[in-house]
Amino acid sequence: MTDLAIRTLAEADLDQALAINEAAVPAVNSRDRETLASYLRQSVAAPAGYDGETLAGFLICVGENADYESVNYDWISGTFDTFAYVDRIAIAEAYRNRGLGQRLYDAAIAEIDRRHVRLVCEVNREPPNPGSERFHKRLGFDEVGERWSDDRAKGVVYLARPLT
Repeated sequence: MTDLAIRTLAEADLDQALAINEAAVPAVNSRDRETLASYLRQSVAAPAGYDGETLAGFLICVGENADYESVNYDWISGTFDTFAYVDRIAIAEAYRNRGLGQRLYDAAIAEIDRRHVRLVCEVNREPPNPGSERFHKRLGFDEVGERWSDDRAKGVVYLARPLT
């Protein structure tokens, strides 16, 4: 996996990012190109793995006070004053389980201004995503809360990792 170049996700590559994102639903939420572009413009880190010119995967983090409509972001904003929020990490099927996720997180953590204090995210509990929960725990994330829909058909666990 070391042959992949890690660099900032380029807006010119958003069509590839969108295809990777949509193939990863429901592990990540479906988004349109305009929304992904907005998140990228507001990002505090957006590392991406490239195999030549082919996008293999990406991660987008936004900080506090972002123009971001999400009940999960609202929960995190109501819980923490300073943070970098992992909006999404999505990796193309051919590049999964080869270490790219770890490399993207390492790159994001190296780039994020430490004033954000912590890196936060949510992972689906329903529908379950146990692989993502294990991955984040291995990276040093701890559970800081959870939220369920009224009918308990959808649930997330909130995870945080100190940056200092």
